[in-house]
Amino acid sequence: MNASRSLNLLICAAMVVCVGDAGTFAQQNRRASGVSRLRRLSATDIARRVLPAVSVIVCDDGEDSSQGSGFFIGPGLVITSFHVIEGMRRGTLRTVGGRKLTFHISHVLQIDKRADLALLGIYEAFNVPIRSLQLDARANLDIGETIYAFGNPEGLTGTMSPGIVSAGLRNTRDRTLLQISAPMSSGSSGGPVVDSRGQVVGIALGVLKKGQNLNFAIPASTLRSFLNAWYKENDPTISIWVGLVNAPGQKLTDNEWVWLPE
Repeated sequence: MNASRSLNLLICAAMVVCVGDAGTFAQQNRRASGVSRLRRLSATDIARRVLPAVSVIVCDDGEDSSQGSGFFIGPGLVITSFHVIEGMRRGTLRTVGGRKLTFHISHVLQIDKRADLALLGIYEAFNVPIRSLQLDARANLDIGETIYAFGNPEGLTGTMSPGIVSAGLRNTRDRTLLQISAPMSSGSSGGPVVDSRGQVVGIALGVLKKGQNLNFAIPASTLRSFLNAWYKENDPTISIWVGLVNAPGQKLTDNEWVWLPE
């Protein structure tokens, strides 16, 4: 693979015909710095820990609907891929582990088109006890390390797919990506990729069109920078919804709070 070229990825967002523990990220990051001291978990324990934080996201652009995955990283805060919500006029989110809860996507808090990341606000879930995932704090992952991808491939909600770190980080013209062997399909985009300790090492992105089992994720380091930019201006320990619940506006723009209609 030529690292100087952009990867020709088939991003994993499904298109369907439309029929009609909390704490600031900085605190989580400090806790994650002790990742080497955390014990490795069995695949069953990882599933029990991660699935309650995973969601299926369905977005409506007025004509069609798109489906993808996401996961909670704080009270009422959900990470997904930007291409999952691009063009969204309204959307819903449904948890896939534990209690099956459905929420209206109320805000798009921040986007980064180049990194293909979006931070969603779920007002209805702010005070609901839903597990959040933490980010892995390591700069590099070992090739051959076991990882697990969670998401909703082809609409099969709550799917867990094992794999390994295939080649570490790939530097392309557009961005840096994590190459993994965990399989992905349409609907996987935006789901968490976790290590054997249950911490997020990447966000499912897509597969190489030519080749077999060449799958890629946005690395946790990119997500960490994305979140730090948002947390620098906002403190989730104070209700982020104060003064925002009645804020109008539906235009999706960088660094703006966007209220999505019911």
